[in-house]
Amino acid sequence: MPQRAWVLEDHHHATIAESVDVARERRSVFSDILEAGKVYRLWVVGRLQLWHGYRLGLIEITPSSAV
Repeated sequence: MPQRAWVLEDHHHATIAESVDVARERRSVFSDILEAGKVYRLWVVGRLQLWHGYRLGLIEITPSSAV
């Protein structure tokens, strides 16, 4: 089953977290996953424009079978 998480983005960072507050504290998590070379399929369920250029989206994270 896909894992659901919030994503908080700005111009430099994207963060996967369980909640908005956690997202603000864990801004490097998404970058670390990408740098580790893991491939994930991210399905954007919804997106909300926030202040100061932040965007908040609810996504589903599914490990990709692509090699």
